[in-house]
Amino acid sequence: MLPGEDTPGKVFDIDGNEYKTMIIDDQVWISENLKYLPSVVGQVQDLKQRLIFYYVYGYNGTDIDAANATKNYKNCGVLYNWPAVMAGQHRAMPTRVECVEYRPHTHKRQLLLY
Repeated sequence: MLPGEDTPGKVFDIDGNEYKTMIIDDQVWISENLKYLPSVVGQVQDLKQRLIFYYVYGYNGTDIDAANATKNYKNCGVLYNWPAVMAGQHRAMPTRVECVEYRPHTHKRQLLLY
């Protein structure tokens, strides 16, 4: 399977990472955190910068292979700042309307998309 060739129940990112999907009502959602990591930054002091940053929780280096080897990367995926999300390098982010439609299925848990 090549990156970008999705199959029912699975989605692949540009790096070939595979994600399980689920259907909620008539929408398909990935059921895992993204692991797309083209670069990684260590600890950043100024979080208001408008630069694109990719993080792995608890990892403070800049080596992608070392970040990929961490337990947090394997279990939790990658964290993206807002400029990285808006850069369009990911599949698609849900709109506010889609989040509201999804909310009844979260069993009253907060969605941390805003």
